[in-house]
Amino acid sequence: RSYDTPELSDKVYLEIKKKYNGIVNKRRTTLTLKEAYDYLETGIRPEYKPYMNKQVLDELDYFINHYELVPKVFLSYDRRAYFDKNDRDFRLTFDTNIRCRREDVRLEAGSYGDLLLEDGVWLMEVKILKAAPLWFTKILSELKVYPASFSKYGTEYKNMILSREGEKVVCLNQYLQQQPRTVYQPVQQF
Repeated sequence: RSYDTPELSDKVYLEIKKKYNGIVNKRRTTLTLKEAYDYLETGIRPEYKPYMNKQVLDELDYFINHYELVPKVFLSYDRRAYFDKNDRDFRLTFDTNIRCRREDVRLEAGSYGDLLLEDGVWLMEVKILKAAPLWFTKILSELKVYPASFSKYGTEYKNMILSREGEKVVCLNQYLQQQPRTVYQPVQQF
């Protein structure tokens, strides 16, 4: 993960993102882009530097050595993030221009690709630890905005599979036959 188009010497985040019991947990450490590439390509842990997280490196070691990791997808988006001044556990993000590509997936290649959602559609994500503030739930209720599950990577993957209809993709094809072909249902456009 990077927040701009990095060069090999720039710092980026190498992270593991997993969902357990409905809660997304992200574990990440800072590395230079070159250190991250070398680590993923060779499986050899970079020499520790003060900007790295040792515990996360241990977790990454297991993950990298347990799975055959191969770069497959580049995802990029424009984000506006907001935090509640009084409650650091409440965060609201709005993503738009979600772009993806399956070729030239290196971060230093820049942010371009096919739009994942229609132009002008924004994805709102509410990140809370406990309960949403009452003022916020009132706004959502008034606007008739309801929770929905959405995964940028999952949506890109489904779109890729659907674009290969004539090809044999064993496991997911059986799943997709039971699912509606609509990729997303926008509740409201801003």
